Amino acid sequence: SPDGAWVLRIGLDRTDVWRARDGALVRSLKFAARGWGGTVAFTPDGATLVVPTNKAAFVLYDFEKGRARATLKAPDDLGEVLGCTCLQVDPRGRFFVASFWTRAGATFLAWDLAARAVCARFDWALPGLGRVSAMALPRDGSRLVAGSSAGALRAWDLTGIV
Repeated sequence: SPDGAWVLRIGLDRTDVWRARDGALVRSLKFAARGWGGTVAFTPDGATLVVPTNKAAFVLYDFEKGRARATLKAPDDLGEVLGCTCLQVDPRGRFFVASFWTRAGATFLAWDLAARAVCARFDWALPGLGRVSAMALPRDGSRLVAGSSAGALRAWDLTGIV
């Protein structure tokens, strides 16, 4: 979690929440990012957990109340999705970006968290260059930088997307 209070373990059928200070299991959440790299992300305030599903969609999960707030589905023109490789929430909590591994390479989608809608899309043809293995947003959320498992690096301007 952003404040370092919680540690999550993504399992096959649930996600366990552990208290970082003493290692105590606090609760188990009834979701899993199975087959999607086990990637989840908190909003900066720690109130919402963004969780990918196996249907190219995301659940916005109310962390304190322990229930889903909304489900956001990727556009149908994304093609065959093989996995969600990286996920990151903007440091200001305005949007999140997810990288999808597809047959054509990588597609990055940014969702406006307030509008709950896709606000930007970037495609990166990666034949022979592996798949996206790392992604970062600076503190101001102005750029997206991604790296592939084969060592390729690319950046996109996010100015004005939200």
